[in-house]
Amino acid sequence: MLDRLRSAPVHVVARAADEVLCQAAAAALDSGWGTDELVELVRRRSSPQGMATLAVTRDALARRDPAGLASWPEGMDQWGLLPVPGPETVEGLVVLLQVAALLGSVPPLADSGGAAAPTAPEHPRLARVRALLAKAESTEYPEEAEALTAKAQELITRYALERLLEDDGEATQDDHRVSRRLIWLDQPYVGAKADLVIAVANANGCRVAVSEVLGFCVVVGEPASLHSVELLVTSLLVQATAALQRHGRSVDRSGVSRTRSFRRSFLMSYALRIGERLRAAASAVIEEGDATCLLPALRAQHERVTEAFARMVPSTEARVSRAASNAEGWVAGRAAADLALLDVREQVTRRR
Repeated sequence: MLDRLRSAPVHVVARAADEVLCQAAAAALDSGWGTDELVELVRRRSSPQGMATLAVTRDALARRDPAGLASWPEGMDQWGLLPVPGPETVEGLVVLLQVAALLGSVPPLADSGGAAAPTAPEHPRLARVRALLAKAESTEYPEEAEALTAKAQELITRYALERLLEDDGEATQDDHRVSRRLIWLDQPYVGAKADLVIAVANANGCRVAVSEVLGFCVVVGEPASLHSVELLVTSLLVQATAALQRHGRSVDRSGVSRTRSFRRSFLMSYALRIGERLRAAASAVIEEGDATCLLPALRAQHERVTEAFARMVPSTEARVSRAASNAEGWVAGRAAADLALLDVREQVTRRR
């Protein structure tokens, strides 16, 4: 590509690069993605130079449509200050193609008949929780991992308390609107972690689509349900990470590491058992209530969510589940799920 580009003036190459990136970003936005979601995607899947490239693309789009500038998250100006090699260099061309490929690979999240409901920015404490979990997973020191996990659990508790103390008035029409939320999953074991998101979402009346390659789940449901799913998934991943750290590394009798297969099987079993517990709890609540009122309401909610899911996530394929390959990890994951705390409200009350 560089050999072909060398015959063109540098300013022409730069203009063509801007056009490629602007078209890719505009297509992603037109397909239902939010600007904050594109920023998070590039932040997770690219490099600092990729983030700077996205900031330059934002500025190019703003020159065409100044009103659209306000929709982008704050702080991108700092990215734009990073030096970015030009597309006439190997480094610059690699960054250009990487960002363009990322923007061009996102699945549509809403059909042309209506845009997806806006997604609220992630609470800073949840972002901090994700960072702590990633660090706890990567450290080789059990004591540090335990401390990081404990800190993550403390942040989750404080976040839950803040949300529980918010307005708790009667339901309004807005409470029944259906929207979507992206739940980002950190490597490794994205597929197994997605199983946990699916289990929690299904128990809370939501639908899920998974992109393992890009590392996120699209959860569609009513606002209160979306919050419950994200909060519970985050809390359960904290607990699963702590349990995995207590098990440490896994080796077979020959001394060959089986840590990856153990942890993947652990998380798959953990998700399955959590789903069983949540469904049993939901069924018990329904049985205690007035079926003549509850069942029609649940049926109406299911219809709203199903219709919105088909509109907001129009391109889906059946997901093939992998089989667990480590029996020891499967048994350990089920045991950890039996001990996992599901009632975050009860946890907050005890801490108070």
